[in-house]
Amino acid sequence: MTPTIQMAMDLHRQGRLNEAERHYRSLLAKSPSQFEALHLFGILKLQQGNLLEALTLISKAVEINPSALDTRSNLIAVLLNLGRPADALGHCDSALAINPDAGMLYNRGVVLMQLGRPDEALDSFDKVLAAKSDHADALFNRAAALAGLRRFKEAIADFDRLLSLVPRHADALTNRGTLLAQLGRDADALADFDRALAVAPDLVNALVNRGIALKKLLRHREALASLDRALAAKPDHVGAHVNRGNVLLDLYRAEDALASFARALVLAPTDANALTSQGFALHALGRYQEALQSCDHALASDAQNASACLVRGHALAKLDRPAEAAASYERVLVLNSAQPFALGASLMAHRAACNWDRIDGLLPAIEQSIHAGEAVIPPFNLLGLPLAPAVQLQCAKNFMRQRLPA
Repeated sequence: MTPTIQMAMDLHRQGRLNEAERHYRSLLAKSPSQFEALHLFGILKLQQGNLLEALTLISKAVEINPSALDTRSNLIAVLLNLGRPADALGHCDSALAINPDAGMLYNRGVVLMQLGRPDEALDSFDKVLAAKSDHADALFNRAAALAGLRRFKEAIADFDRLLSLVPRHADALTNRGTLLAQLGRDADALADFDRALAVAPDLVNALVNRGIALKKLLRHREALASLDRALAAKPDHVGAHVNRGNVLLDLYRAEDALASFARALVLAPTDANALTSQGFALHALGRYQEALQSCDHALASDAQNASACLVRGHALAKLDRPAEAAASYERVLVLNSAQPFALGASLMAHRAACNWDRIDGLLPAIEQSIHAGEAVIPPFNLLGLPLAPAVQLQCAKNFMRQRLPA
């Protein structure tokens, strides 16, 4: 029987991919420029995970019919899977020059997000929503773009719009909760994670972020249970291992925490967060030289990691290398001026290194931060500094509020 495109399509729809492939190959052997066979065979190869062959086939189909938007969309999907978003963007723009289609505008926004250009992506999603206000995927990704721009309240408003259309959208609930946590609203975030898990009980991102929120709410046993559920669903989730270790550190179980960080580092040997947390655990165990090495490895992976600089400073201070510790703390303040205790730690390191001029420069900032209610230095460290008793009392109150909020 001579294969036809309809026979190949029927086999394809039935999931009989090997038989469909034979038909597509036979058709293309007879007619190498048959648009439909090229496109559909390319989709089959995409389904099989053969991205390079899918790219070749669908690219030929696009050359034959540049105005076929669904074919161009599939080519964009292949390019994104191959990690070539810049090429994908070029195809979006070429398609939009022919037809300003809302679906292609949406694709363009997704590609721009992958390129790390959320402001431009936002413009694409706005155009999609102007044409179709209930486009759920555009709303979801618009919220993600706003979050990337740190416009968290606007992003939450977009998730609210989406959830009014799709109340059981588990990913939207999870992402909304994550943004609430960014705003310090951990109890509200927890409610969103629970709603997401009521829809999708094994949703790993919801379980991990729920564990983080519970940790911040000092509900450590529940946090561990949530992270263990995440790892039962996805044993190779690096973030779940790291956050599990961080909860164990809060419970003063540094050896157990080290085991969690070790599992994370088997999966991702250069993960900066895992290396930093490992350094913190080693510091807690008095293994300061190893802690320093772990932080140095973290900074080799991510030179902008403020937490790694902070723990590195702590390790150097314990190793009686105050000038280096002070430099590490100063780096923290450049990277993240709001890092808890970095300002006070910097002052103490400069004092140990006898850098009196730098101490004089830091004291006004310390006092101002204390008056603002910030826990920037442990209260006993303040006793040797020329600050009024009222400032010392305020420092103690700030410290206790930060450490024991209940």
